Amino acid sequence: VGGYSSASPAALSYNGTSWAAETLPSGVGGLNAVSCASATSCQALGYNSDGGAVALSYDGTSWTAESLPSGVSPLSGVSCISATSCQAVGGYSSASPAALSYNGTSWTVESLPSGVNYLEGVSCTSTTSCQALGGNYYPSSTGGTRGVALSYNGTSWTVETLPSGVGGLNALSCASATSCQALGGSSALSYNGTSWAAESLPSGVDQLNGVSCTSATSCEAVGQTSADIVILSLASTAPTLTSVTPSSGPTTGGTSVTITGTNLSGATAVDFGSAPATSVNVVSDTEITATSPLGSLGSVAVSVTTPNGTSSSSLTCSDSFTYGNTPPTPSPSSYTPLSPTRITDTRTGSGEPNAGKTLGACSTLDVQVAGVANVPTSGVSAAVLNVTAVGPTSPGYLTLYPEGSIRPVASNLNFSAGETVANLVEVPLSSSGQVSIYNGSAGDTNVVVDVAGYYSASGESYTPISPVRICDTRAGNPSGLSGAESQCNNHTLSPGVPQKVQVGGVGGLPASGVAAVVVNLTVTGPAAPGYLSAYPAGGQAPMASNVNFYANDTVANRGVIELSPTGAIDLVSDVSTNVVVDVAGYYSSSGKSYTPISPVRICDTRGATAIGGSGDVTAGVAGQCDNSGSALQANTTLALQVGGLGGVPTTATAVVLNVTVTNTTSGSYLSAYPTGASRPTASDLNWAPGETVPNLVVVKLGSSGTVDLYNLAGAANVVVDVEGYYG
Repeated sequence: VGGYSSASPAALSYNGTSWAAETLPSGVGGLNAVSCASATSCQALGYNSDGGAVALSYDGTSWTAESLPSGVSPLSGVSCISATSCQAVGGYSSASPAALSYNGTSWTVESLPSGVNYLEGVSCTSTTSCQALGGNYYPSSTGGTRGVALSYNGTSWTVETLPSGVGGLNALSCASATSCQALGGSSALSYNGTSWAAESLPSGVDQLNGVSCTSATSCEAVGQTSADIVILSLASTAPTLTSVTPSSGPTTGGTSVTITGTNLSGATAVDFGSAPATSVNVVSDTEITATSPLGSLGSVAVSVTTPNGTSSSSLTCSDSFTYGNTPPTPSPSSYTPLSPTRITDTRTGSGEPNAGKTLGACSTLDVQVAGVANVPTSGVSAAVLNVTAVGPTSPGYLTLYPEGSIRPVASNLNFSAGETVANLVEVPLSSSGQVSIYNGSAGDTNVVVDVAGYYSASGESYTPISPVRICDTRAGNPSGLSGAESQCNNHTLSPGVPQKVQVGGVGGLPASGVAAVVVNLTVTGPAAPGYLSAYPAGGQAPMASNVNFYANDTVANRGVIELSPTGAIDLVSDVSTNVVVDVAGYYSSSGKSYTPISPVRICDTRGATAIGGSGDVTAGVAGQCDNSGSALQANTTLALQVGGLGGVPTTATAVVLNVTVTNTTSGSYLSAYPTGASRPTASDLNWAPGETVPNLVVVKLGSSGTVDLYNLAGAANVVVDVEGYYG
């Protein structure tokens, strides 16, 4: 319908393809609103040529004028839920407001609350649930026209509260009793069945005149900007979350978190699991802050409720929050190596501890370490574990930390869907001798854990050295090794046949008195998928692996390997492959003690994005890695400050780092070595284009507490988490 203002009235019908003009009764001046309950039942409202109110009914063929109560002002809005139930409102401009109900035969005036000046729109979802809107007049000195909203319960109309500063409202559509959208000028409001809340609109919108909603998440609105007409779509107004920072807090509660996402305006509640936040502050449509309540250990889903709905209540990595205690106070410790022993395998039927406990999305598995596999039941500060993710269903990462502690913003192992990948981890234990393994993935993964040794008050001390290569089985001596270091030249491993590697007395290590060594084991060019194990020479090969690989892979993993009495280790693979061995240090009766710390992120070259969290702790170091996404380029070295950061004292002589490369553009390798020393032949990480690869790095510090990270080829972002230090 149309004919607004002094123009000729118009009524048109649509058959799904085209519009056709219809005949109207004489005397109609203009039509403002129409509502159809069916193809044969419509009501149209407006005014006659003398300015009085007009109502027309449609039976599917023709329009007929209907009688209205005397004195009714022109009508502007109508909503029919059936042929026998309609509501109409009017009082457009300066006329008195009006509300009428229709029973299928006649219109009846209804009472309105006092103080309403005019009504322009109405929408009903049942005979007992309607919303109407319009405005009232105030002197310009007090703000001028203000919006008005009324609700109808089937008997009477009641004024509702609107957000402050809302002007007159023009259009309304309700998809249900708990989902309405109202528009006016450059304002948009949403209704949740209880209250109205302001919503954000694109910039430049001057006037919105019409809206229609078919669901809570699907509306179309029309209007104009200063330059042209505008059509707006509401594709989804339910809030969605993208991050919760920090992602963990203490069990005493009171942690202030920042929640980012979309459609967060008007947030009425934030829940941490089933516990509501103690405070909620809406910063913008994309950010709110909330204070966590008291909690217990474990991960919970964070959800946000707005007038337009509630974010997903499923526990996903973007909306999880973990309660925990302050990590245990670190203390200097010494190392006791062990023959590698499996202490967890979540695969069903493995026969190992935690069999059948596949780690679900964003969930945590607690693993007992103390008292297991020759690890003492008490007095153990940290453990050296080889952790393997097996068959993850989606990309993600694992984070290990003391059980019961606040989960750190750090990762130990990164994986792709379907991948089997391992990494060495040095992690503090809780007072009960446990570690927690967190799966930061939207899918499931199995986890295998092998213990290689532990730290306590008694044991061996560590002596770091600049990395040195002592074995390369590839033909043609590509590493240029000579003397004792050439021991593996042209010795490709055969399946199941141990390859002895002499460590004591090679590469500058003492010939005797060495209990264990820190080595980087790199498998390259394997004939098929398989695994590599390293153990004291002459011993029995353990039911534990150090490196897992695919055919033609080049993949590295750190190992802390106990030596035989003759100072040697054995390497065994289940398939034919080449292996490269680099030594970074050794344990003996003389050296430095180790202090484990709960992992702390000290570098992320991606800037704001991070694995398992965001940001780094480079305050005071000129943002050494916060390079706004600047990757480490080819043939380039990053000097990384470690001493004095993340709990590492400036007096530390060596550090344990978890280094991850991601966004890699070319096959390459990374070497870590003391700043000021010559770059070694040895590598710490190897990768193919597009891979995300982690590895534990035990590296000596330069005199200023720094290490150099060298990238051979392509570009790669680098993430560094510190796990402990020697000194």
